Amino acid sequence: MKKVFAAALLGTVLAMPALADSHGMRGGPRAAEHKAMMLERFRNADANGDQKLTRAEMYQARGKRASEIDANNDGTIDASEMDAARREQRLKRIERFLSRLDTDGDGIVTTEEYARAGAHRMQRMDSDRDGVVSLEEVTEMRGPHGSKHGRSCDNRSYRH
Repeated sequence: MKKVFAAALLGTVLAMPALADSHGMRGGPRAAEHKAMMLERFRNADANGDQKLTRAEMYQARGKRASEIDANNDGTIDASEMDAARREQRLKRIERFLSRLDTDGDGIVTTEEYARAGAHRMQRMDSDRDGVVSLEEVTEMRGPHGSKHGRSCDNRSYRH
């Protein structure tokens, strides 16, 4: 069990650069927010403050998160507990998304604010800046945030 956990932990660490790129750390409209979130996670895991993560620190941080997910404190994580944890994370992401759409800061996203955000997305997709989005521009879209890691809309596997 410890070997499986260690392998999963190592896989997470190795995937961090790709994860960071896909979530806007290397550019895009939410780059600063994602960078701050990743730095906070790093600092929380860096128990001795040396700006390096050891296996022990990663293991401890993951153990803490596992304890948070284990709602009934029985030492195991079942599907309902994982589902609840994922729902909580999703709700937080939705709240952050809505706060970005709330351009006047009144705590309410109007249909006008929502529509304006769509116009901004269209502007990003309009690669030749002619004021319209062609089918070619949509299918050659470089990802939801302009990254080069998105996939074509033709195969329905692009990221949201």
